[in-house]
Amino acid sequence: MIKHDLMYGWKLIAPEQLSVLTNAEGLVAIVSNNSSFGDIQSLILTLSDTDVTCGTTPHYIYSVSVALDKTITIQTSPFFEQQLEEMEKLEN
Repeated sequence: MIKHDLMYGWKLIAPEQLSVLTNAEGLVAIVSNNSSFGDIQSLILTLSDTDVTCGTTPHYIYSVSVALDKTITIQTSPFFEQQLEEMEKLEN
């Protein structure tokens, strides 16, 4: 898991297989680093000083939790993680 500091004092904790993209308007896109699944759908979050809104959730995201200390934790699905492990075995 990797910690990212975001706007408005938010923190994001996400698996290292995911990339985090942000912009000045408070939008956050979390995308898979692996394009082997043929799906480039992103988890889209909108941040403000007081809340976070989830716009879309791709199939590889298992959960998104938000704590009172402004920490957002992302977990990928077990199937997604298993498929990444299998692909890594095939590459080696």
